[in-house]
Amino acid sequence: IELLETTKVPVISNDNSIIGVLGFARNITAKKKAENLTQKLSSIGNWQWNLKTGEAEWSEEMYKIYGQSKETFYPSCKNVMSVILREDLKTFRQNMALLYTDEIFYPFEFRIKRPSGEIRHLTLMSAEKSPENTIYGLIKDITEKKQLEKEKEKSLLKLEKTKNELNKAQ
Repeated sequence: IELLETTKVPVISNDNSIIGVLGFARNITAKKKAENLTQKLSSIGNWQWNLKTGEAEWSEEMYKIYGQSKETFYPSCKNVMSVILREDLKTFRQNMALLYTDEIFYPFEFRIKRPSGEIRHLTLMSAEKSPENTIYGLIKDITEKKQLEKEKEKSLLKLEKTKNELNKAQ
């Protein structure tokens, strides 16, 4: 399958009437493959959501992050909200509301529960609303980072405990 990006412009005569259409197409297959590989390697997915129609579109990596498939999961607002952990829903809603009112967006973290029951930690890194009322966003899976932070904290506590025991023994 080849992916093409097209641009069309009207051809206007000297009396300002439209006499035709001029079109350009360029093959963006390689560009899309590179984007997909980049997203896969960095655990970053992108999405868009049309506020007027409710239509949503996810990249392949978004489905992977959520543990879902295109065939069984449509990324509607209702479906996405249903997998966000209850204790994170308020924060999620408040931050997304900033986009509806054209306020400044700030990245935030939230957690989801995959169909397998696995909890994943995510960051909504970037989101912006277009003049056409479509929101575009980037989500990064930071679960491994969170696990490493937790392990580091445990190690530091163990180290502190050992240090205190050594000081008492002296």
